[in-house]
Amino acid sequence: MSCLPLILAVALSTVVGCQPKSGPLTPRACLKVVACKPCPSQPTSMTVVRAPCEATSQPVKRRRGPFSLGDPVAEGLDKTKLEALIAEAEAQQSSALLILKNGKLVVERYWGVDWREPLVTMSVSKSIIALAIAQLVVRGKIKSLDQKVSDFIGAWRKGASVKNPAIAQRAQITVRQLLNHTSGLSGRRAHKKRGRLERHALRTRVVTTPGTRFRYNNNAVDMLALVVKAVSDRFADDYLQRHLFGPLDVSGAYWMKYRDGHPRLAGELLIRPIDLLKIGKMMLDGGRWGGRQIVPRGWVGKLTAPGQQIFVPCGLLWWRDGRFRPRFDEVVLAGWRAGGVEAATIAAARPLVGKRYRDRNAFFAALGKAIGKAALKALRQVAKRASLPLYSMELSGKLKGFSARGWLGQHLLVVPRAKLVALRMRLPEKADYRRWKARNDFPTFRQRVLELAGLQR
Repeated sequence: MSCLPLILAVALSTVVGCQPKSGPLTPRACLKVVACKPCPSQPTSMTVVRAPCEATSQPVKRRRGPFSLGDPVAEGLDKTKLEALIAEAEAQQSSALLILKNGKLVVERYWGVDWREPLVTMSVSKSIIALAIAQLVVRGKIKSLDQKVSDFIGAWRKGASVKNPAIAQRAQITVRQLLNHTSGLSGRRAHKKRGRLERHALRTRVVTTPGTRFRYNNNAVDMLALVVKAVSDRFADDYLQRHLFGPLDVSGAYWMKYRDGHPRLAGELLIRPIDLLKIGKMMLDGGRWGGRQIVPRGWVGKLTAPGQQIFVPCGLLWWRDGRFRPRFDEVVLAGWRAGGVEAATIAAARPLVGKRYRDRNAFFAALGKAIGKAALKALRQVAKRASLPLYSMELSGKLKGFSARGWLGQHLLVVPRAKLVALRMRLPEKADYRRWKARNDFPTFRQRVLELAGLQR
């Protein structure tokens, strides 16, 4: 049975949160959304159209599911800072802004969308599949994070004897390396319309030795769908519905999929903001929800600890929020040697080993002085081509929180010390895909929230 189309907005007068101003229409556009109600046999489709009007912030006054409403000032948030945060969120073309403090929903704002509408999470979905992997390890379906992925993808295991290292080294990739962006796999994903993930896995290649480079990798995250299917006999979206979304009473969430049925795990989940906030609250509470341990005990800490020692701001598909500063060490130099950096450049940089710098600018000033501007320019080019780290990073002070992040400024930030969860989402526009350069991505969002929480970054 096909889904009945749900017209969330068919005219300017019915667009939620949009009101035409008197006089000329403003260039700011509101959203006209045509969607389908979710049904088991067919994923919801959504078309986004822009209409010429100005979106205005409309606070929602009803209780939202499990969350009781609270007054932000009464819960300890600074009124002036909060008003500035909301104003900046609107100026950055946000679609949703939600803040949970002390278990109470103190901010719920939508611009141009209805609160019941699932929004695309972009790479926030990476952090969600990490929760499924944690469950499968504890249940014994995956022996450990260091189990070889080739145990689940037979073609990778059979290719171990091939002379071509781009194929043979796939057999050495571990589950952990898919989670910490050090698998070395090519970042090229299966085609979004014609692609079949299982067939793509046969063709994908290794471009750097597994475990040696940090390289943000959508393709590697997609491969986790094959792992979940192999150990649970369910597609990853079905597994998540049963073991995560179901217990959290998530409604209407769905994934874009490859042609063979596997979900596009790296960034194509659509979910209501209020439901994504539930995941943040669960993480704040150590993986518990409604009296049940959904994420295994202790695994929130494991997922948000440094995922590797190359780039410590990144955990296991979760990001770590705090103040990080550059450090220069032998690990970096070893990477340079393996990546083909000239011996003279390495020798000139060696006196910097063991030194720490307040920020990137201070580090590059010191490095440029040590090796020369021409060598620094050449080094940057080699580093970009070979995914080489130019410096290590270390946490300065205490960790402030952790977050799931996505393109265009999708942010789910958890701040345990302040008992706070903050979510910002923005619907993409057609122009975003044409330029592929983030605009209105609210780059200061996490900083503003930490300031609101009384924790300076």
